[in-house]
Amino acid sequence: MTLVSAVVGALIATFSTAMLDRGRWRREQDEHLVATRRALYSDYLTSLAQARIAFRSLVRNQDLVPAERERSARDSFAACYGARYQVAIAAAPDVVTASEDAFRSLRGIRDLAACGTRAGDEVYAGGRAEYEAALARLREAMRRDLGADRALVAPPLTARTRADRDRPVSELASERQSARSHPFPRTPGGCS
Repeated sequence: MTLVSAVVGALIATFSTAMLDRGRWRREQDEHLVATRRALYSDYLTSLAQARIAFRSLVRNQDLVPAERERSARDSFAACYGARYQVAIAAAPDVVTASEDAFRSLRGIRDLAACGTRAGDEVYAGGRAEYEAALARLREAMRRDLGADRALVAPPLTARTRADRDRPVSELASERQSARSHPFPRTPGGCS
């Protein structure tokens, strides 16, 4: 009987360890995926922003010859293609959709800047507004994918925080100050 108990105990311990290891592995994989996507999204947003800044300069500078303006616009947008392809293969589907919308809107601004549109032109203002709306949708999709909304949710009230909620603020502040000045709890009859 003791041999059977020992075998059952060993099986339970092995199974528990395997389940804990699998859970840890899954958490590590999720953390790695989020970190990878965060870096990718940052790079993509940076490439879009750099291109947008270059287009702003082009529409304000009317001294460039048409060929130079077109080359500058295309060169400024080139980095967006590589980042776009990376997003297409590594991002969540709703991020990819929003990414394509922002990319196409910015490409429209590129075309306007390349053909000599001025900053004050109505068509340029419309293209810029379309891009800004698409960019806002992209950022929102990225935040959702990275779980940024979850970080903003307040933790649930516990019995301790419910009790603290009804206490005067001055009492809570003095208690916290006391805890800071004495990082280790005093024990009756022990060292202080």
